[in-house]
Amino acid sequence: MQQTETIDHRPDRIRGLILATAKELFLEVGYEKTTIRKIVERSGVSSGSIYHWYKNKDEIFQALMNGLMKSAQRVIHKNLQQTSAVFQYVAFMSIELEAMEADLVLRGIYKAAYTSGAMFEPLVERHAQYTAQLFTGQFSYEACLARTILIRASMSGYILVYDFDSVLQREEMRRLLLISALHMYEVPQKTMVHVLEEIRQHKDLLVRCGRELLEDFDKSMR
Repeated sequence: MQQTETIDHRPDRIRGLILATAKELFLEVGYEKTTIRKIVERSGVSSGSIYHWYKNKDEIFQALMNGLMKSAQRVIHKNLQQTSAVFQYVAFMSIELEAMEADLVLRGIYKAAYTSGAMFEPLVERHAQYTAQLFTGQFSYEACLARTILIRASMSGYILVYDFDSVLQREEMRRLLLISALHMYEVPQKTMVHVLEEIRQHKDLLVRCGRELLEDFDKSMR
């Protein structure tokens, strides 16, 4: 049944409805085939209301990615605030991977972001900013950006593996992805081994954090 704006006129609810509807459509028909018109038809929100918030569907998609980033940061802050910067960085990636493993919708959103140059650029910029904050004084934003481009490009390959006919060992691929990221940030071998062991030991926590990320992200659109 089509939803209508008359259900709730509050701006935050209208905005949430726009994002939730776009999220559904990106999964169902893909990013390219999703249009403002389809979002209007599915949500019941007028095109005028949509354009009040967003200039085009690219901005809607960016809002979804911003929401994901904020949700992931809230989950990290809540559960892992007292851990080291290196552990938080690796945990951040691990939580994203756990959430993608558990949720087809989220996987579709990430796939769209990682396979479009226009979407990929702002994504890596946001992650570079976050990493520069974590490693304050060690790496400049420019240094983090260069590394983030390469690391996130590797993650795009991991995401595309879900479309393969053959069954690959994604757990091993995740480990290799994390090792590569740690090498990029020049983490000493001893520290690297210790952090990866911590990640292994806290697998259940990271899976739980992945679920929290999904719940927080969904809640932000209600």
